[in-house]
Amino acid sequence: MAGLFERSWQKFVDWLDLAPPAPKRGVADVHWEFLGDVLGELACLTDKETVAFAQTDFQPTEQIRHLVSHWVLPAFERFTPKSQARILNTIDFYLASGSPKLSWVFPSFGIPLNIEPWRLYTIIREMLPGIPIPQHVEKSKYREVRHQTFSNTLFSTWSTKGYYSGTPDGDGTKTFTQMPERTGLFLPHDLDRHAPSVDTALLKRWAMEGITPDGIKGLPMDAVRWNKGIDIESMQNLGMDRFARQYNQSVGVKRLTMRFREAVGVGFLAGNADTPVEARHVRYIIDRYGFLVRCYPLLRI
Repeated sequence: MAGLFERSWQKFVDWLDLAPPAPKRGVADVHWEFLGDVLGELACLTDKETVAFAQTDFQPTEQIRHLVSHWVLPAFERFTPKSQARILNTIDFYLASGSPKLSWVFPSFGIPLNIEPWRLYTIIREMLPGIPIPQHVEKSKYREVRHQTFSNTLFSTWSTKGYYSGTPDGDGTKTFTQMPERTGLFLPHDLDRHAPSVDTALLKRWAMEGITPDGIKGLPMDAVRWNKGIDIESMQNLGMDRFARQYNQSVGVKRLTMRFREAVGVGFLAGNADTPVEARHVRYIIDRYGFLVRCYPLLRI
């Protein structure tokens, strides 16, 4: 297996993951990863920001509202109207259904928030503009899909001009809210945390205690490493090439997930270091400047 992906990694990509058939009239498609897309900036935290967020008490409601105002609303504004509707539909469905997938987002995206996910998304839903909060959510009006092609359909702009939120046709006379100012470094170690050489004991510690293999203290996360024989640089290039082909330069998607026919990694779910889990998906996190800051096998899908 050594060097297998270096020589022929492209043939393992599941390119045949076709989009799902169109839903019935009045039914909206949703996907759990959209819950992470609206938190896009929080999936790109620097070393200092990771420590700060892990140590912040987000139990007070006002603290959550400040988080949403500063980190979530500016990102939401930059999604296209169709993407905004998909995000809001997804939040409505998962809040109404009480799905355990609400609890997947933080550990899967590596977001160190010490808060109940339902509380965060309830406040996000109250604060997000554009679509009124439904008085009653009919779960039959939503369809949960698992097609990877559909999960990669959210679009947002990286420009500073224009305005999407609440204006279905766009409005070039307004400007976007300023994105949060970043502090600290996007360490290249983040990409190295998932190296095939990472000791299993360090993965278990990451999953149970939130300490990354390079010693950054956060919260318990899904801890995963690449399988031996995977050429990681080639995998990173594959994702960025796909990203460049699928989206034009004026539009950005901060999260791209790809599916592979063979297992590409193995690890442990947050809080459970007893049972190893195989990974056949890879998640790519691209920051607002277009740089790949995270690339790792994905355990939850």
